Amino acid sequence: MILVQRMLHETSLRPISEQVELLVERRLFLKRRWRGVAADGTEFGFDLDVAS
Repeated sequence: MILVQRMLHETSLRPISEQVELLVERRLFLKRRWRGVAADGTEFGFDLDVAS
């Protein structure tokens, strides 16, 4: 699983062909810690310093 702990860039520096869209429900952004699965099947998790 990929764990995201902080944002490095506002937008991806990778070519569009290498980007994966992450679809999440709005309510998840209220949580400090959450996980999901990307369109390509990659599991990821977010561990945020401050809830958005």
